[in-house]
Amino acid sequence: MNWRIAAIPASMIPIVIIIIQFDIKLEDVFAVGAIPFTIAVLAMMVKLGFQGIKFSYIAKHYLGPIDSIWKMTGVRIGSEFIKFTTPMFVGAEFVVIYWMHKKGVSPSKAMWIAILDIVTEVFAGGLLSIMAGVVALMSGAYVVATIILATSIFVTSLWMILFFLSSNIHSKFQRDNSKTCN
Repeated sequence: MNWRIAAIPASMIPIVIIIIQFDIKLEDVFAVGAIPFTIAVLAMMVKLGFQGIKFSYIAKHYLGPIDSIWKMTGVRIGSEFIKFTTPMFVGAEFVVIYWMHKKGVSPSKAMWIAILDIVTEVFAGGLLSIMAGVVALMSGAYVVATIILATSIFVTSLWMILFFLSSNIHSKFQRDNSKTCN
């Protein structure tokens, strides 16, 4: 059986659970309107496309050519499908790591590319959140702005510090090993 046939109904299970849990009616869904819904779908498709292109760029920049941009973008979009249909957004990285390993990339390098992809998303999301906090501040919503800015600045700073510290430790480890081996 083709797994794609089972994947679409399986992806609807969380949506059905949410609809039942929060007593969402069909009128509530249609209240959004066709045009805003279509714009939201298009925006999400563009976002997924950009994520795929970003993943392709990161992988090609650090590993060289692995596959075509279209295939790599497809893998990244497929990994997002897995992420959004599993509890706690788990699984996207495993798909990417497995695919790169299947293409001959060592698991450690594939993991590093997946982590770098995550860090760039966190950084971009953090910057967008900080901009949203500034907009809220300028609109006079001081409590909302304070919560958004405090959370986003803390999380974005923490991720960046951890990323750069791990990068420095990795570089220092490589320098120390090269001195010992030579």
